[in-house]
Amino acid sequence: MKHIAVLDEGTTSTRAVLIAADGSVVTEKNYKVDVHTPGGTRVEQDPKQIVDRSVQALREVLDQARDQGWMSTASPSPTSAPTPPSWTARPANRCPS
Repeated sequence: MKHIAVLDEGTTSTRAVLIAADGSVVTEKNYKVDVHTPGGTRVEQDPKQIVDRSVQALREVLDQARDQGWMSTASPSPTSAPTPPSWTARPANRCPS
């Protein structure tokens, strides 16, 4: 059976979900993200915390999928050459303060 892993970034949490081909949720992991409201309707979050918790949730979902036999770990053949990335890094656009 085929599955898809989904990462949902919300305002207050990050969630990783493994979904089966029939649309059912196989497993999921959710982590709270700290939200600070320094005034008015402005919301601030720690980007490092968002990335760390997203990676943690996704790893746990994928680890469970592998442990349950829902996915296999692919191994490259010894003769395969590395594939270069198809994107280039560029500076992020900054939002005005």
